Amino acid sequence: MRTLIQFALRRPKLVILVWVAILGAAAPFASRLAGALRGSTDAVPGSPSELVSRDLNQAFGKGSAFVFPAVMTSPVIATTDPRFAAAAADLERVLDSAGMSGVRHYWNTGDKTLLGRDGHSALLLIKPRAETFFDAESTVEQIRGAAREAGLGSAFAVKVTGMISLFHDLDVNASD
Repeated sequence: MRTLIQFALRRPKLVILVWVAILGAAAPFASRLAGALRGSTDAVPGSPSELVSRDLNQAFGKGSAFVFPAVMTSPVIATTDPRFAAAAADLERVLDSAGMSGVRHYWNTGDKTLLGRDGHSALLLIKPRAETFFDAESTVEQIRGAAREAGLGSAFAVKVTGMISLFHDLDVNASD
């Protein structure tokens, strides 16, 4: 290591020239990466996970492999109150208008497992129009924005959760 440092200090122009040559040789390959890699979460073509995602989307519709769980809570309004059902329906309409391909919740499915045990929370399953994990990750801010714009008031909070949201948040926070 000491020899390498001494060489670099004695011949800085040569070291710089070598680095320029390496960067010049790598540039054509690096410029094509954007078309091949779209994000840290992009599936490897032909991998088992990519094949499963593709099969799910073909069998159940576009976006089925990338459903977003969203938790709607209210500390003051119980899920048995008609206002909670109305808020869920309002959020569903806004998400549909934002381009999501479907929202499932207790009030449109009758599935009691989508209600929280605390009586003040409900799970909504949001299906984006996405064919890949990267496409789904690109809709996180759109979903969160729609939830903010739904006009639910201060009585309700909506948290978009799940693996896709986690990766999105990691990517955003890691780039700050």
